[in-house]
Amino acid sequence: MYFTGRLKDCQSAIGCAVSSDLTHWKEVADHPVLMPRKGYFDSWVVEVGTCILNEDGIWLFYNGRDHSSYRIGCALLAYDDPTRVLWRCERAILEPCLNWERRGITPEVTFLAGGVVRVDGKWALYYGAADTVVGVAMTEPSHNFVEPEIERWLSQTLRQFLARFPIPCHWDPSQWMEEVKIVAWAAAVEACQSFREDFGVPKELFVRQRVWNALKDYWRLEQAYGSQTASLDELFSDEKEGWQERLADERVKEAIDHCLFQDLLARLPERERVIIERLFWEKESLTAIAKDLKVSVPRVHQLKEKALARLRAWLQPPSLKNR
Repeated sequence: MYFTGRLKDCQSAIGCAVSSDLTHWKEVADHPVLMPRKGYFDSWVVEVGTCILNEDGIWLFYNGRDHSSYRIGCALLAYDDPTRVLWRCERAILEPCLNWERRGITPEVTFLAGGVVRVDGKWALYYGAADTVVGVAMTEPSHNFVEPEIERWLSQTLRQFLARFPIPCHWDPSQWMEEVKIVAWAAAVEACQSFREDFGVPKELFVRQRVWNALKDYWRLEQAYGSQTASLDELFSDEKEGWQERLADERVKEAIDHCLFQDLLARLPERERVIIERLFWEKESLTAIAKDLKVSVPRVHQLKEKALARLRAWLQPPSLKNR
């Protein structure tokens, strides 16, 4: 049995116990099987999800958390010694990407609670998202969840991006291609889910801009990680693209900015979101909000400042966050 526990200063760790009757259990060793790893997606928390057995050994699926989100990882353990780790993923196998995984009761959560099954020769992984809904991820998924024209927009935007942005020095070219495809697909799906006609923005521009922004933000992070400091403005000051030129329309830019800000607002904790909306959209006073929420005015002010700090951090370019 694999279980979640605590060890010294760690938030959590995963241990192993054995039993001959499923009633009386004894820990196998005086050390954990898996612990948080500094600098990885599971740097703060590791929690048991489920495990399956095959010819490779024992596949342990677990939840990992850093200080920003919950993700799902996996490790392979030996049959002859269930505490010996043969392999452990360096990147999460599932993380919050889609709109309903990033926004809900608890934002930025994909959480496995025991649901990996074999269906028609494929593996299906059931997981909780944002503590609100249950999703399923499958091996070899089809991509028929977007219209063909959106696939075309995505493909064109991806080609333009790869032609203009150099591969980060610490990436293998083929692996980088696969990585940016995943980033682009996730951004396209999220854009399709969040788009509404009343935004006043052409759907093509909305999807392309979401995909472009996601790719550019990811590139910036990887450049910072690889200690390359080339300026986007210097590298691509002459960049010209038909769809981007259309974004010069101030009305379109304002509409897109408004949509993006609404998405950020949805990521706030519920009480903070309500306070920001009522203060800045409904123009209500701190006193009126405090009365409705049954808290003091200083408390409302404190929550307002926390919400604004979060929004500023999210709006800040990734390259500045790393300075």
